Amino acid sequence: MPTIEQFAIAAGVSTATVSRALSNPKIVREPTRRKVQEAIRKLGYSPNAAAKSLRTLRTGKLLVTVPDCEPACNSDQAGVRTEPWTGLGCISEVRAVLHGTA
Repeated sequence: MPTIEQFAIAAGVSTATVSRALSNPKIVREPTRRKVQEAIRKLGYSPNAAAKSLRTLRTGKLLVTVPDCEPACNSDQAGVRTEPWTGLGCISEVRAVLHGTA
C-alpha cells in the first residue's frame, strides 16, 4: 500500500495537504483536492481501520464475553447473535447484542 509521502509526491503537494484532503477536505482548495484525489485513485488507497483505531483510541466495537450459560441463555432471543469462537480455547461463544444492525 502506498504511503502518504507517495501520495504527496504524485499529487505535487505536501504530506500535510494530503492528510487534510483526507480528514477535512473542506479546508483544502478544490484544485488541490482534485490533485490529491487523482493521486489516491491512481495509486490505490483504502483506509486502514486498525491504524485509525490506534490513532483515535476508539474502535466503535464492543466485545462481551460470558461463561457458558446454556441452557439459561437463549441465543434465539431477538437481537442476540451467538458465534462460535475458538481463538482462545477458553471461550466457547461470543454473544453480541445487535442494535439495529444485521
